[in-house]
Formats: sequence, structure tokens, C-alpha cells
Amino acid sequence: MAISNGGQKPFPAVVIVVALFLVCLFPGQLWIAHLLPGIAGRATIKANLFIQDVTIPMPVIDLILVPGLFILIYLVVILIYRGSLGGSVWKEIAQRFWGVLSGLLILLFCIAVGGLIAYLVQGHLPVDIRNGIDSLGASTEINLPYAGYKAVHSQGNVIVLVGFAIGVVLYIRKIKRAPVIRQTVKLTREQRMTPYQRMLRERRQQVSTTPNRPVTDYSLPAPDNKFPSFDSIPTSHINRSSSLCHIQPLRTIRPEAVNYRPL
Repeated sequence: MAISNGGQKPFPAVVIVVALFLVCLFPGQLWIAHLLPGIAGRATIKANLFIQDVTIPMPVIDLILVPGLFILIYLVVILIYRGSLGGSVWKEIAQRFWGVLSGLLILLFCIAVGGLIAYLVQGHLPVDIRNGIDSLGASTEINLPYAGYKAVHSQGNVIVLVGFAIGVVLYIRKIKRAPVIRQTVKLTREQRMTPYQRMLRERRQQVSTTPNRPVTDYSLPAPDNKFPSFDSIPTSHINRSSSLCHIQPLRTIRPEAVNYRPL
């Protein structure tokens, strides 16, 4: 039941959740009830499991103290396990708490669907099958914190227990799922450059690495109305600067597509 997360040490999510729930249920809520007598017992749920004529009482769950204590201890446990991850630990805490909450909602939904199915098929089944279904189940009593509401009683059967079992399986799969932590990598300066900027940088590198070529100055008077040759140009008129633009004869044409966007 241990799950691995990004090469880190495994996090036994199911074992931790079950162990913390039992700790919060039996000694936890009794200890907190003495410290917070005004909150204890305001919202409770009590369940009884029955098999034919045998009734097995289940412990009373405080709907305020048990979830609050569970959230606090579960947060501490995750921080102890994942304290070395840095900033990503808070994302993992949020995803793990969401897994517990969403799994609980799925469990309640499965129980509600099982109860709805049992209610719809109750009048269409033979008496023997109906008695067999009703011989195994669970009854719950929910006490709400408002004085105007009375205790809510519900009676379950085998169909509701099947829905509960399906919900528990889905709940376990939900909390076992490892959280997905996406690490963002910052791009380098070269990766953020546009194709045009990259082309300009390559041109600068070529100009800085290649020797300067003799430049023809067309402003000089040419004899006999002809273009001057390189031999006839004085060396004082040769521009040896490393700028991008040079006045020199065009020998070859090499087309380049810059930011080409077809319509």
C-alpha cells in the first residue's frame, strides 16, 4: 500500500489514513472532549451493524472533533515525510487533502446510490428475497447540532452494504494515488530568443570571427567612368570597422526567410 512519489521515500497513504482515523476515533475524541466540552457531542453519528437478530454496536463518531483532529495530525505527518521537498510540499499537502475529501464524497455517494436502489426494488421483490436482504445491514442515527432538528434514523440492508464496500474500494484508490507535482524549468536566454534575434546573433559572431574584407568606396572618382577595382583603392579608404553594414560588391545572393508567415 506504499506509493512512491518522484523517487522520494514511499508514503503509505492508506496505512496512515486508517491509523490516524482510529487514533482520532478512540483516544482522540475522548481527550479533546474534556478540553472542549462546549463543542463535543453537538454533532454525532452512531451506527449499529445487525446480522439477523444480533446487533453489533459501533463507536460513536463526533462529526466535529474527529475531522478536526484528523486534519491537524495528517498535516503534521505529511510535513514530516515531505519536509525536504521545499516549495512543492504545499502542493502535495493540498492534493492529498483533496484526495481524502473527494474519496469521502465518493463513499457517501455510493452509500446513497445503494440506499436509492434498495428503496426502488423493495416493493418488486418476493418476500423471501426481501427478508434475506433485510437480515443483514446497518442502522445509523445522526444527531445534528441544531436544536430544531431531531435525530435522523436510517435503515440499511445488503444492497446498502454493497454500495458501502464499493465506496471503500474507490476511497482507497483515491487516497493511494500519488500527487502530481509539476516542476517548472526556467528557459535560458538562448531558448527565449526569437528566430530573428538568433539570426542577428549568428551574424555578429560571423563578423567578429572572420577577417575584415577590403571595402570598395564608390564615392571615389573612377577613371573612364568605370567601377574602380580593389587594386586602385587606397588603403586609407578601407573601412575596417566591425559593424554589420559594409559597402562592398554583391557577389552572390543567398535568400533568407525571416519571420515568414504565409497567409
